[in-house]
Amino acid sequence: MNETGQVRPVAVRHRIAEAHGGRVGLDSTEGEGTTVTLVLPVTD
Repeated sequence: MNETGQVRPVAVRHRIAEAHGGRVGLDSTEGEGTTVTLVLPVTD
């Protein structure tokens, strides 16, 4: 974990999501923080 509290950089999450057919979304509000959304497809 680095000084910002992140375990892994967003770029790594993005590559993992894309490799599995998913996506990563970011929503940031100054003074409130950032929400990172990881969306992965459901498979059988």
